Amino acid sequence: MRIEKVVQVATTSPLLTLQGQLQLDTESWGFNNVTIDVGLCQENCKLCSNFYKCQKCENGYLLYQNRCVVNCPIHSSECVDYEDIIPYSKYLAKGFYDMNMTIDQINTFYDTVTNPTTNFLTGQKFSFFRQKFVLGGLMVWNDAIYSKTWQILKPHYAISIRFNLTYGDEFSGNFYYKIDNQQSDAFVKPLTGGQNFIGREKEERTSHFYIYKDPHKSSQLSFEVQCTGGIGDIRQEFCAISEYFIIVHYCPPFCSNCESDKICNTWESGYSSSQCDANKYISFNSISQTYSCNSCTQIGCVTCNSLEECTQCDLVKNFQLSNGVCTCHPFYYLSGNQCLRCNQYCGNCNGSNNNCISCITEHFRYLSKNNCICQIGYYDDGINFICLPICGDLLIVEGEDCDDGNFNPFDGCHNCKYQCEETCLICIEGQCLMCIDGYDIVQNKCVLVCGDNLILYPEQCEDDNLIPYDGCFNCQFSCSQHCIDCQNGKCIQCDNQNGWYLFDDNTCQTICGDGIKVLYNEQCDDGNDNPFDYCDNCIFSDIAKKNNCEIFIQNRCMRCENGYQLEKRTNNCIKKCKENEIVIIKEICGDNNNMKYDGCYKCELSCQESCTNCKSQGCLECNVKGWKHNISKMKCETICGDGITILEYEECDDQINKNCQNCKFKCQESCDICLKGDCLKCKKGWYLNNYNQICYPQIGDLLVVGYEQCDDMNGIMNDGCYESQYQCQIVCISCYFGLCKKCQDGYIIINNKCIEISGDGIIVGQEECEDQNLIGLDGCFQQKYDCPLYCKICVKGQCLVCNQELGYQQFDIYKNICVSICGDNIKQIDEDCDDGNNIQFDGCFNCQFECDLYCIDCIQGICQQCMDGYYLNRKHNNCESICGDGIVVGNEQCDDGNKIIDDGCSDCKFQCHKYCIACVHGICVECRGIGWEINQINGQCQPLCGDGYIIDYEQCDDGNDIREDGCFECYFECQKECAKCIEGECMECGILGWDLEQGRCIPHCGDKLVVGDEECDDGNLIAFDGCYYCKYHCQDQCTDCKKGICYECKIEGWNILNHICYPVCGDGYVVQGYEQCDDGNQLQYDGCYLCAYQCEFKCTNCQMGICYECNQFGWIIDNYNKCIPICGDGIIIGNEQCDDMNNEYNDGCFQCQNVCDQYCTNCFNGICYSCQPGRFVYANVCVSFCGDGYYVPQNENCDDGNDLNNDGCNQNCQIEENFNCINTIGASSKCFYSKKPNIQINILTTNLQDYQEVEITFDQKEIY
Repeated sequence: MRIEKVVQVATTSPLLTLQGQLQLDTESWGFNNVTIDVGLCQENCKLCSNFYKCQKCENGYLLYQNRCVVNCPIHSSECVDYEDIIPYSKYLAKGFYDMNMTIDQINTFYDTVTNPTTNFLTGQKFSFFRQKFVLGGLMVWNDAIYSKTWQILKPHYAISIRFNLTYGDEFSGNFYYKIDNQQSDAFVKPLTGGQNFIGREKEERTSHFYIYKDPHKSSQLSFEVQCTGGIGDIRQEFCAISEYFIIVHYCPPFCSNCESDKICNTWESGYSSSQCDANKYISFNSISQTYSCNSCTQIGCVTCNSLEECTQCDLVKNFQLSNGVCTCHPFYYLSGNQCLRCNQYCGNCNGSNNNCISCITEHFRYLSKNNCICQIGYYDDGINFICLPICGDLLIVEGEDCDDGNFNPFDGCHNCKYQCEETCLICIEGQCLMCIDGYDIVQNKCVLVCGDNLILYPEQCEDDNLIPYDGCFNCQFSCSQHCIDCQNGKCIQCDNQNGWYLFDDNTCQTICGDGIKVLYNEQCDDGNDNPFDYCDNCIFSDIAKKNNCEIFIQNRCMRCENGYQLEKRTNNCIKKCKENEIVIIKEICGDNNNMKYDGCYKCELSCQESCTNCKSQGCLECNVKGWKHNISKMKCETICGDGITILEYEECDDQINKNCQNCKFKCQESCDICLKGDCLKCKKGWYLNNYNQICYPQIGDLLVVGYEQCDDMNGIMNDGCYESQYQCQIVCISCYFGLCKKCQDGYIIINNKCIEISGDGIIVGQEECEDQNLIGLDGCFQQKYDCPLYCKICVKGQCLVCNQELGYQQFDIYKNICVSICGDNIKQIDEDCDDGNNIQFDGCFNCQFECDLYCIDCIQGICQQCMDGYYLNRKHNNCESICGDGIVVGNEQCDDGNKIIDDGCSDCKFQCHKYCIACVHGICVECRGIGWEINQINGQCQPLCGDGYIIDYEQCDDGNDIREDGCFECYFECQKECAKCIEGECMECGILGWDLEQGRCIPHCGDKLVVGDEECDDGNLIAFDGCYYCKYHCQDQCTDCKKGICYECKIEGWNILNHICYPVCGDGYVVQGYEQCDDGNQLQYDGCYLCAYQCEFKCTNCQMGICYECNQFGWIIDNYNKCIPICGDGIIIGNEQCDDMNNEYNDGCFQCQNVCDQYCTNCFNGICYSCQPGRFVYANVCVSFCGDGYYVPQNENCDDGNDLNNDGCNQNCQIEENFNCINTIGASSKCFYSKKPNIQINILTTNLQDYQEVEITFDQKEIY
């Protein structure tokens, strides 16, 4: 399947993804022959909106119809095509401007011609002139009429006709044109400005015609052109029309009758404007010449300019606009006519939300069978969209600083983040550079320094020495060697039981004479100081103990006499009874138990059979093979591992039996069934070796057991796991758990494997050679030796003998290639030819076919066709130039295609202009006469345009280069708005919106038509409305004015609303000319209101917002220049509620405001209607009533609800003597009798001292 696709992208770095959607493991796909052609903008375009619309061209290029061209076409004005100057214009006729016309096309420009007998001597109605077709021309037209009636079926309002008329050989007659029935004036040849191109020696002079006919609404256009009145002989002079264009200015779309492209008189049925509905676009059918509104059928498109270009997409359905196309938003897919959300893990999807076609790389997912799964080194936690790093897999991925595959927090990496131990002071990327005091760095670890006089955990002490047993050793508490209770480096108790005692220096030492022999410190200890008992000062004495001893050395018997056996414990010689039997002397004993073999059993000595010296305290010696003596237990024990199996005591012996541990049968842990040390069946993952009955790990079962590091179920070496051990390739120099992390030079890691790098120049692995290219037959191809081309014998890619039979006799040892000899006149296989010479362009050069330099079709050294400007000389097989064909080639200096002399080129040699007086190699150095200059391009004399002199072919010369002032570049030229131009002076303006003034078309300002240099035209002369005198115009306060619309007013005191600047009243800033004042508020009568001075309405003298007089009845001015009512004059005005002409508070009016008594609860207009409880209205005042049972503290001391006396509260609500009252506001007082005691004080001290004694007496008894 071949796929071709053209896409538009806006990014500078587009990404092309070719992706297959596999559904089964057996499926596969691939691609080849990928060709990508990149086109940003069009060629030579500097800035474009899309490929089809260029907005700005590169330097040296011009913008024409959204394309960049070197030169603007002839049918354009300032690079604007004639049919694009006025909207809705189309060509009716377009021709005679190049060589691309057919006879049928030419015939469409005329219906009839006149005078065929005296004209058209060539038999045609056209000819050629200056590399283009012309209507008429040399030997064709000088006295005839071309007539044509054109059909214009669609509504229009005007037409434009443009053409150039050439007066050939200075045609002496007149030229006329007729539009419908209107005949033009006669036009004669220009007085100057020509050049002889063809025909006789006279010049060809050209006039440009631009005819704008408005109105023209007829469905027919009749147009005639006529040359007449000249010399009758057509061979003497001629007329020719070129650059012939007729443009129809149609009405706007859907308009059936109009006055211009903007003014429609009658609309088609169903239309009221040229606009289509929002969801449609205007389409023009070039065949039927009709407009129509077509629906925007692009999926998701709401509004559009064309079928391909959408301008607004349906946002509700999740579409977005991109380069004129509606596409789904990222993470959405197209379903019908709407975009639905993809699966949460998809970047993009297709067809359904689970059919992913891309993944979000930031989520660390990749595509696998249409699903986005986590990348290697990440896992899905089922909660987050983003895959999380797998910490501990030895793979360092984004989000991890490191990964060492363990959970040691102090090895530089912990939880996949760089981390040193707490004692590290400076840690960089897991490497400790400095530790805290008391620690040194050892292999990236901070290790305690013992001996630095700093005690840090886990150090227990510091004595700054290495003396053992001195209380502190290696920074740990250490007591004497035989101390059994050591606390903080101080020994509390030594091993007294074994002869060690605590001394004052805190050490454990032996004491000779304590009866305890201390091994390695004492030879003997008999508990006495008798020097003659064989032991003196714990050393054997010189008195030999020779009882039955044959050899006695250093007070010890080394060998007994015959018939005696040495008892090592007592160093005594005892008598043998029989071989391997000991004489047991029965003695009476008692140990208060009935245990056998403890030394005494049933009051007789009893030891094990293996005991060779039995005493009442137990066995003293076990001098039997396979047994050893246990001193602490005083009994014999078997020696496990001595190669002797003691029945009933040992099942086996480790030295001689397999599967024996501690003299007990034991199989491996991997054994499932074990019998007497022999495994009969192994566990899963193990197999039984029948030879040695040992379980070994089963390699290749995918189970990792025992010493296995891995198990990949195959026997392939170097694949990461081999024979159940991690194994990388030999070329891997950094291998972790079977995964290669770094390879030797010449390899690259792919899927944790080292793969040879092709083309790196390093020979490794299976590579035989490396020439860093993919060229075959050069000695090395795809890292394998191959012989060079045409080599007969080669060794390891190096050619030794070339194939002479094929013509290759030479060998280039440096290039390792076989070469043929070119020029030996012998054609070899790799030679096209060999002519035995070294001459270029003779058909064969350097043994390759080669034709003449100017040959364009060469077959096997024979030229078939030459370039333009040359003819083929078949005899000599070369190309020679053609002089006179207008093409400069070869040794021609020039070729103007004529035989005219003094025109700059004659016989294909340079020749200067006839007005040149100094000519060098065809280039004029100096011209003759006033008004001439040298053309710097062609080096010929030409009239100096702009000097004010009219010479040669100049029609005019006004001394400037201003366009449309009547003369431009020395040719008559009126404004393009001029409909009738005579010798540079406009006689009539033919375009709506223009007025003729002094021979010029001036825009008519105020007609609501924007033409010429007008920026706008709103039909009025109102300033600051956006357009003033046809120029964009905003207010002076506008600081950002664009096309008459103000967007910003950044002047203090001004703001903008609806694009209009207005002063901000209330900002505290006075805008002169617009505001009298601005006090920053909207309060009336404060001196300034709505930014105008304002006093109170009663003010009779107001100046700049300040009142100086209130000359009205009842008013007076205060110290703050405010009019206030006169309170107390008996007149109620202003804000006065009353005026009782006094200043009493409780009379209903106080300070001219209605005021009631302070205890009034219902006050209206100064009249109190009710008071607080306990008070009543009297004379408009709230007064209390004594005896009503409501205690009022302000007026009463008590109120017991009656007017009785002698009950504690009298009739005047006063507390009576010897009574106390409990008062509660708003309630009745509670009074009770309480007579006060009389107190009498007597001073007992008669003399005045620092203290005095007094006596206090009461006339009442004390209560407590």
